[in-house]
Amino acid sequence: MDSAYAQQAVTNTGSFQLVREVANLVRTASADTDQQDEGRVLAAQIEAELAGDAKSNPGKLKQLMFTAATAFAGALGSAGGTDLAQLAMQAYTML
Repeated sequence: MDSAYAQQAVTNTGSFQLVREVANLVRTASADTDQQDEGRVLAAQIEAELAGDAKSNPGKLKQLMFTAATAFAGALGSAGGTDLAQLAMQAYTML
């Protein structure tokens, strides 16, 4: 196996795991807030992009991570927003 290919596979697995964590955090952080519906929609969009790892569109995932880190995290306020923004930007840079 080509070691560059193996490294890319490991990197993708790690970044996709972070993206999944962002989706989960969006869903849980928005629960019982006025952002609950938007949180469910954003989490569903993220999960839809990850439905087939090999088919995932990094550009679309980056866009969704940026949305989670900026507009959505800001709407949640300081309680869950800071953690969400940090995790989403970490995932964004790994994609």
